[in-house]
Amino acid sequence: MKNLSVVWKELEDKIKDGRTFGIIRKDRYSKLGFSVGMDLSDKTKLVMLAINDPALIQNDQLPKWEGTKIEKRKITDEKYALVVKLLNEDAVDIFNSLINDIHNRIKGSKDKDEALTLFTDTLFMWYEFFKKFGVKILSQESQRGIFGELYFIKNHLLPVIDPISTLNYWYGHEGSSQDFSFPNGNVEVKTTIRKEHKKVMISSEKQLDNTGLPNLYLYCITLNLDPNNGESLSDIVTTLREYLIKFPNAVNIFNTYLMNTGYLDEHAEYYNKYKYIFKKEYLFKVAEGFPRIIDPPDGVGSLKYSLVLSACLNNATEISEAIRSLTYNVN
Repeated sequence: MKNLSVVWKELEDKIKDGRTFGIIRKDRYSKLGFSVGMDLSDKTKLVMLAINDPALIQNDQLPKWEGTKIEKRKITDEKYALVVKLLNEDAVDIFNSLINDIHNRIKGSKDKDEALTLFTDTLFMWYEFFKKFGVKILSQESQRGIFGELYFIKNHLLPVIDPISTLNYWYGHEGSSQDFSFPNGNVEVKTTIRKEHKKVMISSEKQLDNTGLPNLYLYCITLNLDPNNGESLSDIVTTLREYLIKFPNAVNIFNTYLMNTGYLDEHAEYYNKYKYIFKKEYLFKVAEGFPRIIDPPDGVGSLKYSLVLSACLNNATEISEAIRSLTYNVN
Protein backbone atom coordinates (compact mmCIF):
# COMPACT_ATOMS: atom_id res chain seq x y z
CA MET A 1 0.00 0.00 0.00
CA LYS A 2 1.24 3.50 -0.81
CA ASN A 3 3.03 5.23 2.06
CA LEU A 4 0.22 6.63 4.19
CA SER A 5 2.13 9.73 5.19
CA VAL A 6 2.12 10.64 1.47
CA VAL A 7 -1.61 9.92 1.22
CA TRP A 8 -2.40 12.11 4.23
CA LYS A 9 -0.36 14.97 2.74
CA GLU A 10 -2.24 14.64 -0.57
CA LEU A 11 -5.59 14.77 1.22
CA GLU A 12 -4.54 17.71 3.39
CA ASP A 13 -3.55 19.62 0.27
CA LYS A 14 -6.99 18.96 -1.24
CA ILE A 15 -8.93 20.45 1.68
CA LYS A 16 -7.23 23.83 1.63
CA ASP A 17 -10.15 25.20 -0.34
CA GLY A 18 -12.01 25.79 2.92
CA ARG A 19 -14.64 23.06 2.70
CA THR A 20 -15.87 22.06 6.16
CA PHE A 21 -18.48 19.37 5.53
CA GLY A 22 -18.35 15.74 4.48
CA ILE A 23 -15.45 13.39 3.83
CA ILE A 24 -12.68 13.66 1.29
CA ARG A 25 -11.31 10.24 0.54
CA LYS A 26 -8.91 8.21 -1.53
CA ASP A 27 -10.16 4.84 -2.75
CA ARG A 28 -7.81 1.92 -2.20
CA TYR A 29 -10.05 -0.93 -3.38
CA SER A 30 -13.10 0.65 -4.95
CA LYS A 31 -14.71 -2.71 -5.76
CA LEU A 32 -14.72 -3.46 -2.02
CA GLY A 33 -15.65 0.05 -0.93
CA PHE A 34 -12.42 0.44 1.03
CA SER A 35 -10.86 3.90 1.31
CA VAL A 36 -8.91 6.23 3.56
CA GLY A 37 -9.91 9.84 4.01
CA MET A 38 -10.29 12.91 6.16
CA ASP A 39 -13.35 14.26 7.92
CA LEU A 40 -13.70 17.85 6.72
CA SER A 41 -15.51 18.95 9.88
CA ASP A 42 -12.49 18.48 12.13
CA LYS A 43 -9.65 17.50 9.72
CA THR A 44 -9.25 14.06 11.31
CA LYS A 45 -7.93 10.98 9.52
CA LEU A 46 -10.13 7.94 8.94
CA VAL A 47 -10.44 4.62 7.18
CA MET A 48 -13.78 3.33 5.97
CA LEU A 49 -15.51 0.40 4.33
CA ALA A 50 -18.85 0.60 2.53
CA ILE A 51 -21.65 -1.56 3.98
CA ASN A 52 -24.18 -3.27 1.74
CA ASP A 53 -26.62 -4.01 4.56
CA PRO A 54 -26.50 -1.47 7.45
CA ALA A 55 -28.45 -3.86 9.69
CA LEU A 56 -25.36 -6.10 9.86
CA ILE A 57 -23.50 -3.55 12.00
CA GLN A 58 -24.65 -2.19 15.37
CA ASN A 59 -22.57 0.57 16.95
CA ASP A 60 -22.95 -0.78 20.47
CA GLN A 61 -21.35 -4.07 19.37
CA LEU A 62 -18.21 -2.52 17.90
CA PRO A 63 -14.91 -2.46 19.81
CA LYS A 64 -13.71 0.73 21.48
CA TRP A 65 -10.26 1.95 22.47
CA GLU A 66 -8.78 5.25 23.51
CA GLY A 67 -7.87 7.73 20.79
CA THR A 68 -10.07 6.17 18.11
CA LYS A 69 -13.76 6.31 17.24
CA ILE A 70 -15.36 3.34 15.47
CA GLU A 71 -18.91 3.63 14.17
CA LYS A 72 -21.40 2.81 11.44
CA ARG A 73 -21.94 6.09 9.66
CA LYS A 74 -24.33 7.40 7.03
CA ILE A 75 -22.15 8.89 4.29
CA THR A 76 -24.84 9.72 1.70
CA ASP A 77 -28.64 9.64 1.71
CA GLU A 78 -28.62 5.93 0.91
CA LYS A 79 -25.13 4.63 1.74
CA TYR A 80 -23.50 3.60 4.98
CA ALA A 81 -19.92 2.75 5.90
CA LEU A 82 -18.00 1.36 8.83
CA VAL A 83 -15.66 4.20 9.81
CA VAL A 84 -12.58 4.15 12.04
CA LYS A 85 -11.52 7.69 12.94
CA LEU A 86 -8.29 8.85 14.57
CA LEU A 87 -8.95 11.22 17.48
CA ASN A 88 -5.40 11.51 18.84
CA GLU A 89 -2.87 12.65 16.22
CA ASP A 90 -0.01 11.51 18.48
CA ALA A 91 -1.05 7.93 17.69
CA VAL A 92 -0.93 8.34 13.89
CA ASP A 93 1.86 5.76 13.52
CA ILE A 94 -0.30 3.15 15.26
CA PHE A 95 -3.29 4.20 13.14
CA ASN A 96 -1.24 3.75 9.97
CA SER A 97 -0.25 0.28 11.13
CA LEU A 98 -3.91 -0.57 11.72
CA ILE A 99 -4.85 0.62 8.22
CA ASN A 100 -2.07 -1.38 6.60
CA ASP A 101 -3.13 -4.47 8.49
CA ILE A 102 -6.77 -4.06 7.44
CA HIS A 103 -5.66 -3.47 3.85
CA ASN A 104 -3.53 -6.62 3.79
CA ARG A 105 -6.31 -8.75 5.25
CA ILE A 106 -9.18 -7.63 3.02
CA LYS A 107 -7.43 -7.16 -0.33
CA GLY A 108 -8.11 -10.75 -1.42
CA SER A 109 -11.82 -10.63 -0.54
CA LYS A 110 -14.19 -11.88 -3.20
CA ASP A 111 -16.90 -9.31 -2.34
CA LYS A 112 -17.89 -6.53 0.08
CA ASP A 113 -19.53 -8.89 2.57
CA GLU A 114 -16.35 -10.92 2.99
CA ALA A 115 -14.35 -7.70 3.23
CA LEU A 116 -16.67 -6.46 5.99
CA THR A 117 -16.18 -9.67 7.98
CA LEU A 118 -12.40 -9.42 7.69
CA PHE A 119 -12.50 -5.70 8.50
CA THR A 120 -14.45 -6.20 11.73
CA ASP A 121 -12.39 -9.28 12.70
CA THR A 122 -9.25 -7.17 12.35
CA LEU A 123 -10.73 -4.42 14.53
CA PHE A 124 -11.48 -6.90 17.30
CA MET A 125 -7.97 -8.35 17.01
CA TRP A 126 -6.53 -4.85 17.45
CA TYR A 127 -8.88 -4.26 20.36
CA GLU A 128 -7.32 -7.26 22.10
CA PHE A 129 -3.88 -5.90 21.24
CA PHE A 130 -4.60 -2.48 22.78
CA LYS A 131 -6.19 -4.08 25.83
CA LYS A 132 -2.97 -6.02 26.39
CA PHE A 133 -0.26 -3.57 25.30
CA GLY A 134 -1.79 -0.11 24.91
CA VAL A 135 0.22 2.01 22.47
CA LYS A 136 3.52 1.69 24.33
CA ILE A 137 6.85 0.86 22.75
CA LEU A 138 8.25 -2.46 23.90
CA SER A 139 10.74 -2.31 26.77
CA GLN A 140 14.35 -3.23 26.07
CA GLU A 141 13.84 -6.45 28.01
CA SER A 142 10.83 -7.37 25.89
CA GLN A 143 12.72 -6.53 22.70
CA ARG A 144 15.54 -8.88 23.69
CA GLY A 145 13.09 -11.61 24.57
CA ILE A 146 11.41 -11.45 21.16
CA PHE A 147 14.80 -11.20 19.45
CA GLY A 148 15.91 -14.43 21.15
CA GLU A 149 12.81 -16.31 20.03
CA LEU A 150 13.19 -15.06 16.45
CA TYR A 151 16.91 -15.90 16.47
CA PHE A 152 16.05 -19.47 17.50
CA ILE A 153 13.49 -19.67 14.68
CA LYS A 154 15.86 -18.22 12.05
CA ASN A 155 19.00 -20.13 12.94
CA HIS A 156 17.79 -23.44 14.30
CA LEU A 157 14.24 -24.21 13.13
CA LEU A 158 13.80 -22.84 9.61
CA PRO A 159 16.97 -24.55 8.29
CA VAL A 160 15.49 -27.98 9.14
CA ILE A 161 11.70 -27.55 9.52
CA ASP A 162 9.17 -26.18 7.03
CA PRO A 163 8.01 -22.60 7.78
CA ILE A 164 4.36 -23.32 8.63
CA SER A 165 5.29 -26.07 11.09
CA THR A 166 7.98 -23.83 12.57
CA LEU A 167 5.49 -21.04 13.21
CA ASN A 168 2.97 -23.49 14.65
CA TYR A 169 5.60 -24.62 17.16
CA TRP A 170 6.05 -21.02 18.35
CA TYR A 171 3.94 -20.24 21.43
CA GLY A 172 5.94 -17.40 22.97
CA HIS A 173 3.65 -14.88 21.28
CA GLU A 174 0.75 -16.28 23.33
CA GLY A 175 2.51 -15.89 26.67
CA SER A 176 2.64 -19.66 27.24
CA SER A 177 4.80 -21.18 29.98
CA GLN A 178 7.40 -22.18 27.36
CA ASP A 179 8.14 -20.38 24.11
CA PHE A 180 8.08 -23.42 21.80
CA SER A 181 6.01 -26.58 21.98
CA PHE A 182 7.05 -29.54 19.82
CA PRO A 183 5.53 -33.03 19.54
CA ASN A 184 8.27 -34.46 21.75
CA GLY A 185 8.83 -31.63 24.21
CA ASN A 186 9.16 -27.89 24.79
CA VAL A 187 11.84 -25.20 24.64
CA GLU A 188 12.07 -22.05 26.73
CA VAL A 189 14.22 -19.22 25.28
CA LYS A 190 16.19 -16.67 27.30
CA THR A 191 18.58 -13.87 26.34
CA THR A 192 21.17 -12.01 28.39
CA ILE A 193 23.52 -9.08 27.80
CA ARG A 194 25.38 -9.43 31.11
CA LYS A 195 29.16 -9.56 30.81
CA GLU A 196 30.27 -11.92 33.56
CA HIS A 197 28.41 -14.29 35.86
CA LYS A 198 26.00 -14.58 32.98
CA LYS A 199 22.49 -15.23 34.16
CA VAL A 200 18.97 -15.19 32.82
CA MET A 201 15.72 -14.30 34.52
CA ILE A 202 13.14 -17.03 35.06
CA SER A 203 9.79 -15.28 35.29
CA SER A 204 7.69 -18.01 36.88
CA GLU A 205 7.98 -21.41 38.52
CA LYS A 206 6.20 -22.93 35.49
CA GLN A 207 8.86 -22.03 32.91
CA LEU A 208 11.27 -24.80 33.96
CA ASP A 209 8.66 -27.29 35.15
CA ASN A 210 8.86 -30.40 32.96
CA THR A 211 5.95 -32.19 34.64
CA GLY A 212 4.04 -34.12 31.96
CA LEU A 213 6.50 -33.19 29.21
CA PRO A 214 8.58 -35.81 27.39
CA ASN A 215 11.43 -33.29 27.22
CA LEU A 216 12.13 -29.71 28.29
CA TYR A 217 15.09 -27.60 27.13
CA LEU A 218 16.34 -24.14 28.05
CA TYR A 219 17.91 -22.26 25.14
CA CYS A 220 20.06 -19.28 26.16
CA ILE A 221 21.73 -16.76 23.91
CA THR A 222 24.29 -14.23 25.15
CA LEU A 223 24.55 -10.91 23.32
CA ASN A 224 26.54 -7.70 23.31
CA LEU A 225 24.53 -4.49 23.01
CA ASP A 226 25.93 -2.02 20.45
CA PRO A 227 24.39 1.17 18.94
CA ASN A 228 25.91 0.69 15.48
CA ASN A 229 26.90 -2.92 14.86
CA GLY A 230 25.01 -6.19 14.93
CA GLU A 231 21.37 -7.03 14.30
CA SER A 232 18.37 -5.20 15.73
CA LEU A 233 14.93 -6.61 16.44
CA SER A 234 13.65 -4.81 13.33
CA ASP A 235 16.50 -6.29 11.27
CA ILE A 236 15.69 -9.88 12.21
CA VAL A 237 11.97 -9.27 11.57
CA THR A 238 12.80 -8.03 8.05
CA THR A 239 15.10 -11.00 7.39
CA LEU A 240 12.43 -13.49 8.42
CA ARG A 241 9.74 -11.79 6.34
CA GLU A 242 11.97 -11.86 3.27
CA TYR A 243 12.40 -15.60 3.75
CA LEU A 244 8.79 -16.44 4.67
CA ILE A 245 7.22 -14.46 1.80
CA LYS A 246 8.27 -17.29 -0.52
CA PHE A 247 5.88 -19.71 1.23
CA PRO A 248 2.08 -19.40 0.92
CA ASN A 249 0.49 -17.73 3.96
CA ALA A 250 3.63 -18.06 6.10
CA VAL A 251 4.34 -14.35 6.29
CA ASN A 252 0.70 -13.62 7.23
CA ILE A 253 0.90 -16.08 10.12
CA PHE A 254 4.24 -14.61 11.17
CA ASN A 255 2.87 -11.04 11.13
CA THR A 256 -0.12 -12.06 13.23
CA TYR A 257 2.04 -13.84 15.80
CA LEU A 258 4.53 -10.97 15.84
CA MET A 259 1.75 -8.50 16.54
CA ASN A 260 0.68 -10.71 19.46
CA THR A 261 4.06 -9.97 21.05
CA GLY A 262 3.39 -6.23 20.95
CA TYR A 263 5.68 -5.52 18.00
CA LEU A 264 4.50 -2.89 15.49
CA ASP A 265 6.35 -1.88 12.33
CA GLU A 266 5.68 1.79 13.07
CA HIS A 267 8.11 1.49 16.01
CA ALA A 268 10.85 -0.11 13.90
CA GLU A 269 13.01 3.01 13.84
CA TYR A 270 13.06 3.05 17.63
CA TYR A 271 13.95 -0.64 17.84
CA ASN A 272 16.81 -0.08 15.41
CA LYS A 273 18.58 1.94 18.11
CA TYR A 274 19.43 -1.29 19.93
CA LYS A 275 21.59 -3.75 18.01
CA TYR A 276 22.80 -7.11 19.25
CA ILE A 277 26.07 -8.85 18.52
CA PHE A 278 25.88 -12.61 18.97
CA LYS A 279 28.37 -14.04 21.47
CA LYS A 280 27.41 -17.54 22.50
CA GLU A 281 24.46 -19.89 22.78
CA TYR A 282 23.62 -22.81 25.05
CA LEU A 283 20.99 -25.50 25.16
CA PHE A 284 20.37 -27.19 28.49
CA LYS A 285 18.29 -30.30 29.14
CA VAL A 286 16.01 -29.55 32.07
CA ALA A 287 15.72 -32.68 34.20
CA GLU A 288 16.25 -33.97 37.73
CA GLY A 289 19.00 -31.99 39.45
CA PHE A 290 18.74 -28.93 37.18
CA PRO A 291 18.89 -25.70 39.27
CA ARG A 292 15.31 -24.39 39.38
CA ILE A 293 12.29 -23.70 41.56
CA ILE A 294 9.20 -25.65 40.50
CA ASP A 295 7.47 -26.59 43.75
CA PRO A 296 7.17 -23.51 45.99
CA PRO A 297 5.57 -23.84 49.42
CA ASP A 298 1.85 -23.25 49.84
CA GLY A 299 0.97 -19.60 49.58
CA VAL A 300 3.96 -18.75 47.39
CA GLY A 301 3.58 -18.20 43.65
CA SER A 302 4.46 -16.03 40.66
CA LEU A 303 8.13 -16.50 41.43
CA LYS A 304 10.85 -14.66 39.54
CA TYR A 305 14.49 -15.58 40.01
CA SER A 306 17.86 -15.45 38.26
CA LEU A 307 19.63 -18.53 36.96
CA VAL A 308 23.43 -18.47 36.58
CA LEU A 309 24.37 -20.22 33.33
CA SER A 310 27.64 -21.64 34.67
CA ALA A 311 25.60 -23.69 37.14
CA CYS A 312 23.81 -25.40 34.23
CA LEU A 313 26.79 -26.55 32.16
CA ASN A 314 26.52 -30.19 33.23
CA ASN A 315 23.15 -30.24 31.45
CA ALA A 316 24.41 -28.74 28.17
CA THR A 317 23.41 -30.63 25.04
CA GLU A 318 23.89 -30.33 21.28
CA ILE A 319 21.27 -28.10 19.67
CA SER A 320 20.69 -29.77 16.29
CA GLU A 321 20.44 -33.22 17.88
CA ALA A 322 17.89 -31.95 20.41
CA ILE A 323 15.76 -30.38 17.69
CA ARG A 324 15.76 -33.65 15.76
CA SER A 325 14.59 -35.46 18.90
CA LEU A 326 11.84 -32.90 19.51
CA THR A 327 10.35 -33.47 16.03
CA TYR A 328 11.25 -37.15 15.55
CA ASN A 329 8.60 -39.23 13.76
CA VAL A 330 6.63 -36.12 12.74
CA ASN A 331 5.22 -36.52 9.24
